[in-house]
Amino acid sequence: MKVQTIQTGTGKRYIVLDNNYKVIEPVLKYLKYLDSLEKSPYTLKTYAHFLKIFCEYLEEKRLTVYSIFDAKQGVIEILVDYIGWLKGSNTQSNIKAFQRNRKTRSNATINNMMVAVQGMYTFLANNKEIPKVEFYREKMKTITSYKGFLHETTKKSTIRENILKLKSVQDESYEFITREQYNSLFRACNNRRDKLIIALMFECGLRIGEVIGLHIEDCKPQDGSIYIRHRDNLPNDARVKNHSEGVAFMPDYVISLLIDYLTEDILNISNDMLFVNLYRGNIGEAIKVNTVEDLFKRLSLKSGIKVHPHMLRHGFATERKKSGMDMISLKELLRHDQIQSTMIYTHVTNEEKRDMAIEFYESKQESAEYMKRFTQGVPG
Repeated sequence: MKVQTIQTGTGKRYIVLDNNYKVIEPVLKYLKYLDSLEKSPYTLKTYAHFLKIFCEYLEEKRLTVYSIFDAKQGVIEILVDYIGWLKGSNTQSNIKAFQRNRKTRSNATINNMMVAVQGMYTFLANNKEIPKVEFYREKMKTITSYKGFLHETTKKSTIRENILKLKSVQDESYEFITREQYNSLFRACNNRRDKLIIALMFECGLRIGEVIGLHIEDCKPQDGSIYIRHRDNLPNDARVKNHSEGVAFMPDYVISLLIDYLTEDILNISNDMLFVNLYRGNIGEAIKVNTVEDLFKRLSLKSGIKVHPHMLRHGFATERKKSGMDMISLKELLRHDQIQSTMIYTHVTNEEKRDMAIEFYESKQESAEYMKRFTQGVPG
């Protein structure tokens, strides 16, 4: 099976082909539905790959997207089996023994893959093509605070719980880079364009699609502002996620870098896009996602810091959270639709826990010898 890229009048789209190179229709319908909701090209591509893996599993079990409703096992049981399959390998069962050293998928990754599968079946059910599948159950909301005398007579609070969602440890929430690591990456860049790309991600919190979708007119060096605007049908398929337009502000050194880039690197380039190919390929054309991803691969090798683009946005948010910024303000800076998306940054790292412990003992004015023993991990 494969994910096939197709070029349409409105940009790239994706379909999933079976082993006979035929389009898998239910997947196609769901991807068209997501496209109608104006999901980003990156979301469409990711969902296409997730659903391809699901269809590979179904083929191995001699099932199809529709035929699981006729199988001896129930639909939920089949999907539970799929989750177990994802925890191992997506290769054929007769060679799984050779994959033992392969890094397993995290629960967070599997949850993301299941969102695509559950979304497809929910869409097909709403479209009256299959029976409805209930992925949620009502659960009493846990109340840990003090209960009043007549609390048993009040209406109970319930929440909807996804029965197929795996528990994921907090450390899987997100990966981020520190300012020290960012400085190393910045120094590892070979040119102004690449330095400006990573600076806008880390200092302004921009996503990769927002960076490569910037136009020159979006940059206002006079007041240090960068405007994030939603545009359709850009030549590099860039798009602002969830239409989350807004404005970000650059520190002085980034403004200077931007001015130098505009006046020295792209002054004679006939393109409204801010970031274009300058050194190889089609000179003057807007750069694409894979160009930035290749940049991060080079920076990872050169700096020794394993990094991917979104870690810089997470670093932007983490740095401001550590400085004491409240969640509402951080939500606005990140241009999140829902505060729940911002709440991942309430996660306390092990390093922060250690710092808080040391601060506590310092506040108690313990002896210098005790503090020395504590920081070295020696019991008191």
